[in-house]
Amino acid sequence: MKGNTMTQHKRRVAFAATVAGISLLAAGCASGTTESPRESDASSNSVDAAEGRIAVGYEGGVAVLDPETLEVVGEFASEDFVRLNAFGDGRTVAVTTSEGFQILDTAEPALTDLVFDATAAGHVVIHGGKTVLFDDGTGTTTIVDTDAFADGYGSLPEATAYTSDAPHHGVSIVLEDGLLLTTVGDENGRTVIVGDYKNDPDDESYLLNAVALIDTAAHSYEVIDLPDEVQYTWRDVARGPGDRAYILSTDGQIHVLDPETGEITDAYPVIEAWEGPAEWQNPHPAIKVDGTIAYVTEPAKNSIHAIDLTTGEVLSSVELDHTPNEIAIS
Repeated sequence: MKGNTMTQHKRRVAFAATVAGISLLAAGCASGTTESPRESDASSNSVDAAEGRIAVGYEGGVAVLDPETLEVVGEFASEDFVRLNAFGDGRTVAVTTSEGFQILDTAEPALTDLVFDATAAGHVVIHGGKTVLFDDGTGTTTIVDTDAFADGYGSLPEATAYTSDAPHHGVSIVLEDGLLLTTVGDENGRTVIVGDYKNDPDDESYLLNAVALIDTAAHSYEVIDLPDEVQYTWRDVARGPGDRAYILSTDGQIHVLDPETGEITDAYPVIEAWEGPAEWQNPHPAIKVDGTIAYVTEPAKNSIHAIDLTTGEVLSSVELDHTPNEIAIS
């Protein structure tokens, strides 16, 4: 499909999101954490060797895979359904459970007993050296240094917390100047800045056929209607080489989208064709990108594949003992 000349229908729509801006310094609630020195060179080298490991969630557990060989290097029992979130340090993954955000050390590997408490653990956002955890159940934002576990996993690091006026499904981010931006979950605000796009309220399926390209400078976004055969879920869009978007579609291919033109420029066959899930928690294919390599799950075959996004070549594949569901790269 190189040079696909299909024209996608574009719609430019103004957007707005209600957020609250809180200066952490002005409010007197700056984080008590400081920049932690890295461990000794020898220790750092051993950690670096394990950076970028892959965590895969399945029913009742989490597996850690080597990114080069896709060999399972550790498995840990957990709840029936967990979500996985990169912590941003190349080693740590936050495992979303009913208790909160449980810390997984992918280098050891070990599922630690450390948990950032949350009644309904939600989004994890990494930016500007801070990792921000959002609790939908209380509206609480927890802020920690991204490198907070550089000296090990002996205890939870110091954290700054901010609680919004009302619990809601939201997200927060700390800007580099220390300003906290967080969604407001009242009758005047909703979280609307998203990458996937759906506009049919009567459609109960989880498959999507359009993407939204958000222009934060112009305060607008462009809706791109994709070709009929390109359908995906919220797990199936990632950014990668060339600043392209890579869409894992139900036809089993990774479709390459140029955000500048809104055109599909290439497609790489990877897995068998698949159908959308009946429930959003059900296992279905997902894509995560690390540099030029994409990792794609194929639940129907209990498999995971590594793909070179510069060529479309499938570098390696492995069959797991369990059906993969969530996936994260440390």
